[in-house]
Amino acid sequence: MSIDKIDLTNAKVLIVDDVPANLNVLYNALESEGYKILAAPNGEVALKNAQRTIPELILLDIMMPGIDGFEACRRLKADESTADIPIIFITARSETESIVEGFQIGGVDYIIKPFQHEEVRARVRTHLMIKRLQDELRESNDRLRESNDRLREANTQIEAQKKAVEQELQDAHQMQMSLMPDTAPLIEGLEIAGKCLPANTVSGDFFDYLTGQTQNEITLVVADVTGKAMKGAMNAVMTDGILRTAAIEQGQFTPASLMTTLNNILKDRLERYMNVTMVIGTIDTDAMTLTLANAAHHAYPLLLRRSQTFLEGKGFERENPRLSLHGEIQTLKTGGMPLGMKACVQYTEEQFPLQSGDTMIFMTDGIIEARNSEEQQYSDSGRLEETILQFTPEQSAESMVEAILNDAIDFGSDKLARDANPNDVLISPLSFRRNSALATETNPNGNQNKNGRLRLTDDMTVVVAKVL
Repeated sequence: MSIDKIDLTNAKVLIVDDVPANLNVLYNALESEGYKILAAPNGEVALKNAQRTIPELILLDIMMPGIDGFEACRRLKADESTADIPIIFITARSETESIVEGFQIGGVDYIIKPFQHEEVRARVRTHLMIKRLQDELRESNDRLRESNDRLREANTQIEAQKKAVEQELQDAHQMQMSLMPDTAPLIEGLEIAGKCLPANTVSGDFFDYLTGQTQNEITLVVADVTGKAMKGAMNAVMTDGILRTAAIEQGQFTPASLMTTLNNILKDRLERYMNVTMVIGTIDTDAMTLTLANAAHHAYPLLLRRSQTFLEGKGFERENPRLSLHGEIQTLKTGGMPLGMKACVQYTEEQFPLQSGDTMIFMTDGIIEARNSEEQQYSDSGRLEETILQFTPEQSAESMVEAILNDAIDFGSDKLARDANPNDVLISPLSFRRNSALATETNPNGNQNKNGRLRLTDDMTVVVAKVL
């Protein structure tokens, strides 16, 4: 409140003096100010009037019979209802030694007799303004305190809701991860491993293994559902459930027939503009073949062939012309529309011959589209091929999966901290290497250690199948 805007009209002022002439002088001095003036002839009456009327200021004579000014002041200050009323003592010049005592017991000022009208008006006006400002400050503090209490209560509720949501997300994460296979079925002559790293608590990626019609056959599925976080995860769980049901109902399915059935169902189940990219590969270790169907999954499967007998013909493309002691990488390209966009699409499949020592890598675009600080994609850097070419025949499929994930993480680990979002999941490459289990943490400050951390912008999924 501005001092210029303080209206002191009708402010209550209590005058206390046992000398009627003094009361008249003070009344005349203050009447022109528009105050509501109250009078008391002694300390006892002053205490009763103060408790009943609660004035904004008291002019209190020190020397009075009965209850003197000092005692009256002490009692006023001891009473919670009157403790905040400013008191100006009235004293004679010979009583100046009592002024210090008056300040000590709670007085705010003093006026010396005989009275000077201008001095009386000035001191009264000053302390009434101070009182009004103090009252306004007290009220503002009370309102602020109430607001803070409400904010604290709201924050407590928000924190409780946040913890509940976090717990629900964690439960959803555990449930979704539990739907993905920990291990692949045992197929003679084949070793398989897979892992999914969600960019958020839950993932729009998924992978699955479907048992075949014979003991020498298994179908691998890797998919990426549009949408992030919970929406993507819910659609991923739904798609995987429909996939498994369709496989059971078809019995003797092929990748193309399974994909065609799945597409017709998803067309009616997915929201508009939602779709699924997917690759389905059936490995037959008896016939030594890989049969692939692809629904716009542009992270094409890769084949590491360890001999120098390379596949030629439709569907094969050499990813890297350089030869390696460990073989050469070839891209297995097949194509089709994304699932769920158009009904009655007939998907096709391609069959590729396999041989002992072949390694197949299935992945989602979160791997190939990982970016470094220069916005270069992992697929354009050549590092994926370099990592795969380092695989040895003795290396397990699980360690191959981790090697690809780690290298993609390392590739993007020089992303600047300014890119970090508090809601993104940050993966530490070092902790991931130490433990094959997923090591994640949410970093609210977006900080990086000296080794860097990757801000995952997409889910990462890798499945590796080795022909023994």
